[in-house]
Amino acid sequence: MLFNNNATTITRTKSTNDFLFHHNRHLLNRDPWFYEFIVTYPPLPSLNEGIPNFFQEATTSKNISLYLHIPFCTNLCSFCGRFVKYIGQTHEQMVKYVNYLKKEIDYVHSITQGNNHKISSVYFGGGTPTVLPLDVLVELINYVLDKFNVDLQNEITVETSPEVSNKEIYNELIQSGVNRISIGIQSFDDNVLKLTNRAHDKLNAIYSFYNARKIGFENINIDLLLGLPNYDLTKFSFDLNQAVELKPDCITIYPLYIQESCTMYKMDRNRFPNAEVLWKMGIYERDFFKSVDYIESPIHYFTLNKNKTPQQWFHRWKNSGDVIGLGVSSFGFFNNTQYHNHLVLDKYYESIDNGQIPIWKFLTLDKEEQTRRKLIFQIKTGVIEKTLIKTSFRKIINNFIRLNLITDAGEYYELTLHGKVHSEEMCLEFFSPLVKQNVMNISPGYCGYMNKPALYY
Repeated sequence: MLFNNNATTITRTKSTNDFLFHHNRHLLNRDPWFYEFIVTYPPLPSLNEGIPNFFQEATTSKNISLYLHIPFCTNLCSFCGRFVKYIGQTHEQMVKYVNYLKKEIDYVHSITQGNNHKISSVYFGGGTPTVLPLDVLVELINYVLDKFNVDLQNEITVETSPEVSNKEIYNELIQSGVNRISIGIQSFDDNVLKLTNRAHDKLNAIYSFYNARKIGFENINIDLLLGLPNYDLTKFSFDLNQAVELKPDCITIYPLYIQESCTMYKMDRNRFPNAEVLWKMGIYERDFFKSVDYIESPIHYFTLNKNKTPQQWFHRWKNSGDVIGLGVSSFGFFNNTQYHNHLVLDKYYESIDNGQIPIWKFLTLDKEEQTRRKLIFQIKTGVIEKTLIKTSFRKIINNFIRLNLITDAGEYYELTLHGKVHSEEMCLEFFSPLVKQNVMNISPGYCGYMNKPALYY
């Protein structure tokens, strides 16, 4: 079951070094091996192959976000299994990829009449974009910003990692128009970093952050992972305290989920926090950030100032906005169509060589699926608009209320503290029967959810 009705009551008290937690409802049994972090809907297993034409149907001006995937890394982290990554690529191989990416940019810009649209944010993710030769990366950034006539006042983000970030790189990025940096730190514990095969240590992470500040970046995010091996509340508290000492503008706490394709999958499961400890961590982080004046918006993203809310995700989730994904394995949403590019470079290159847009699978959503998608992503923002609630969804909402996951806030429902901890599970409740059927027997993470009773007890 997702929720354990017989869960032991945990008394919550505050002391100098620790929190104990009170929970008088239901305790979620979240298993990192049977768990999915929801970033899109419908997910890849429910999309279909075919010849896409939805880009050509863009007849009106839109607010669009751009996402560009750079699939290269210095090494393979043991927790990474979802995103396509290539290790040890030569200079020539990386230049080749960027050249093909530019061809895709040209094609998509042409068929979508790119200059007619307003670009609200640009995000260079991966992988690790700063693994690219610096001149190649800067040229790519300038190419994208010029091609789509991007207003440099809008959010322009580049992901990086401490081992491939320095003052020279930061200076070139800020000169090219980048105004937000996202640093993948994951933990400040050197033993945990070594265990997860990260290529940096605590000092590298701190220097990377301060170098970005010294160069002039006024919007810096750092990523941390919740639930790593040999991880407990003490280490998690250490990571959070170290993070806020730096005073980043945003701290993102991603719940760890372990896929069969990552090397961590083979580790002894007893080395990982169990469901109860994960729940405690989820409560603790929100109490902690509230005590230091960080605001959670959207879920998992904690900011010092609402003006520093990550606009790419705000656009995707709160506005259910159009996102053009570019590059191998990228995904996007355009004209009510969810799509996913080819997952491997050979197929990606082949499509572009054949004069085709490199989309592998897609699905155009009907009105019902569009509503479900909006509800799923509104959960990710912490609120659910009542105008979206149809009669068919009333049972789900009533159970959310009964389980103290949401509270009535007038024109909308607001996620409670407990709801924020379990927002991913809540999202799955709005998956349509057809999408559930498509993903159940393909993805272990989804399968782990769907084969258990839902929230209806």
